[in-house]
Amino acid sequence: MPAMHGADLAAVICAEHPGTPMLFMSGYADGLMDDRGLLPGDITVLPKPFTANELLAAVRTAIASSAHAGG
Repeated sequence: MPAMHGADLAAVICAEHPGTPMLFMSGYADGLMDDRGLLPGDITVLPKPFTANELLAAVRTAIASSAHAGG
């Protein structure tokens, strides 16, 4: 995206639509994005590379987190 990074887009979506399930995929070292405070809210992070089963589990986690948060 030429105008913003994924974390910026996630922040805009979270601000405009609280409770929207989010899944962030990153090739950065585990925790690096969270440690730097680059991700808003309770976004599920799936480190690359990942398997189809790991993707499915992460999607389920993101949806479940949103449902428990009232989204």
